[in-house]
Amino acid sequence: MAAATLIRLTLGLIFAVSAAAKISGPRAFVASVRRYEILPDFLTAPAAAAAVAAEAVVALALLAGLHTRIALVGAAALLLVFTIALASTLLRERAIECGCLGGFVPLRLDWASVATNLVLAALALAAATQDTLGVPTPGERAAGATIFVLWSTAALLAGVYWLATYARSVFRFVEDELAKGAAV
Repeated sequence: MAAATLIRLTLGLIFAVSAAAKISGPRAFVASVRRYEILPDFLTAPAAAAAVAAEAVVALALLAGLHTRIALVGAAALLLVFTIALASTLLRERAIECGCLGGFVPLRLDWASVATNLVLAALALAAATQDTLGVPTPGERAAGATIFVLWSTAALLAGVYWLATYARSVFRFVEDELAKGAAV
């Protein structure tokens, strides 16, 4: 599997999970967008709906292999918009949950999330620039093996880090809930 394909599928999975979680709890996601205090109140619900729709379309295109260049650039654009919102909120020292998975799992904002989004956006753009939406396989030329391994490793690490970040947040949430239960 070409590295660009691996990146495309990893991003597709990330966006699919994120969109599905937001679709399952739309009110919670609108509330999350509101807590960022970036948009006027009357734009919060339409912006939340547009973000979820864009995530779902990008996920579908990436996973199905449809218009992959456009989908990869769209993924990068969404990640950059989300990164700007995250960074703006962190710079204003607001302690809120990111809303990345709607209300399904509360995830705390941190600078690691900003870095992860930037890495994923860079990988999306790099994959979109590939002529064949892939890199030369080891059989095509010797240098292709090194490029293939580097791309694949970067995509895998970014995906694993993203999943680990969310797993860490789930564990924090469970610990907090257990602590609340013990306090009662």
